[in-house]
Amino acid sequence: MDLDEMKAVWSDLSDQLTKQKKMNQDIVIKMTQEKSNSRLGRIILMEVVGLIVSVGMLVYLIMNFDQLDYWPSIAGGVGMLLILGMGIMYGIRLIIQARKIDVITDSYAEVILQFDKLRKMLRLYKKLSIWVAAISPIVCIPLFFDLFSNKSVEDDLGGIALSILPMLLLIPLMLKFLFRYYSRNVSQVKKALNDIDFKD
Repeated sequence: MDLDEMKAVWSDLSDQLTKQKKMNQDIVIKMTQEKSNSRLGRIILMEVVGLIVSVGMLVYLIMNFDQLDYWPSIAGGVGMLLILGMGIMYGIRLIIQARKIDVITDSYAEVILQFDKLRKMLRLYKKLSIWVAAISPIVCIPLFFDLFSNKSVEDDLGGIALSILPMLLLIPLMLKFLFRYYSRNVSQVKKALNDIDFKD
């Protein structure tokens, strides 16, 4: 085998190796897209469920707002409208941001940028959730008493105590579940992204 033949064989082998590497990279990227879509899909599903519940509560509250007939429940109604409106807007933004992460079509830098934006939004979401959880009993109890039992909080102080206790127990448990759920799914997306090497 002369030098030219060796060069041709070497060039052919090099081309085959490049094609194989590209195929392997494409497979890894598709697998990463599937993993990240699966985990992001869980976050999106949770947000969609939250949006449906929030919109339902918002519509119900607006339709029944005229039934609120004393100032603590009216203030609670206004506070609940603000909380629900903020939650709906934030949920929509979170879904849009999660859908922007596209491993197939975007460069690695763009994917990481969009993923970091999602993580920042989730950190803000966590902080806002803690504040909302802290004020929601104050907002909800007068509102719910007036809407569902047609009583003022002054009429049933024992009922208030019975209402606050479950809320104080359930809200931290719900927050813990939600934070762990989001954290676990985000960390799995991060792990999948760290397993691949994009070319810009």
